Formats: sequence, structure tokens, C-alpha cells
Amino acid sequence: MPVIMLCCAVGSFAIGNNMFGVVTVATFGIIGYVMEENGYPVAAMVLGIVMGTMVEQAFVTSLIKSDGSILPFFERPIAAILAAMAIGALIWPALVWVWRKLKGEAPAAASAR
Repeated sequence: MPVIMLCCAVGSFAIGNNMFGVVTVATFGIIGYVMEENGYPVAAMVLGIVMGTMVEQAFVTSLIKSDGSILPFFERPIAAILAAMAIGALIWPALVWVWRKLKGEAPAAASAR
């Protein structure tokens, strides 16, 4: 492990010849360690960092081609299904939280009357 950490530090310093790269590598190493210890998926963060720029560029290109309209993302059936699934995946945790909150508070409010 120390040899890998040393190679990462030397490599990040060699890329830009400054300490910013070393501090960045150390920061993300600490974030990754904390995430791993608390059960968060580190692979999802790495995938987001690596793929985020490419996805954003493709999204902006698609918006330029459609003159700023977001409707082409929903016009085709497969695209509409995938978009609905993505929106559902984002909204589902909030809906479950609200449902549990309402379910837990309803008996308490009824007994107070």
C-alpha cells in the first residue's frame, strides 16, 4: 500500500510539476476511504467523475442540435422509457421518505385528538 501511494503522489506531481496534483490525489484518497468505511459505493463516484464531462458534452451537443428543446429526449418510445426510469430513480427515495414520514406521524396525530 505505501508503494502504491508513493507512485500516485509521484505521478500526480510529474503531470503538472506542482503540489496541487498531490493534494488533489490525497484529498480524493481520503474521500474514497471515508466513503468505503461508511458503505458508500466508491465505484459510482469514480464513474461519475470520469464520465461526467463526456455526458455533459454530449448533452450540450444534443441541446444545440435540437435548438434548446428538451423534447427530443422524450419523443422516441425507448428514450421516453429510459428517461422515465431515470426520473423515477431520482424521485423514488424522496417519495419513500415522505410516505414513511406520513405513515409514522398519522397515528400520533390521531391519538392527540
